[in-house]
Amino acid sequence: MRPSSSGPPPAAPDARLGGRCEEGPHGTTAAAAAGLSRRGDTYVYDWRDASGHKFRRKAGNTIDEAIAFKTRIDAELNAGVFVPGSRITFAEYAAHWIETHPLKGQTRLCEHHR
Repeated sequence: MRPSSSGPPPAAPDARLGGRCEEGPHGTTAAAAAGLSRRGDTYVYDWRDASGHKFRRKAGNTIDEAIAFKTRIDAELNAGVFVPGSRITFAEYAAHWIETHPLKGQTRLCEHHR
């Protein structure tokens, strides 16, 4: 016969996790859903865009926040409107915009206002 375990009973499966328990063996947290994982006190989401680039972002502090974040990203990916964050500064963007968008003459300035 096997000896009985002396620890607490296993956690009940969580419906939000596809029937899996949130807490895994040795106190580690099992993946909440495909791509979600626990890192310390937060959840992170790993995914790839249509071109195959890898992304990892903080998804939230709770499983509900993480699932909501994952749902939003997946919807953007499926709709083809996902735009990754840029590391360009506003000053760099503004300088590039001024170079590529020539200034037009003022159309509202009248001779008698000069």
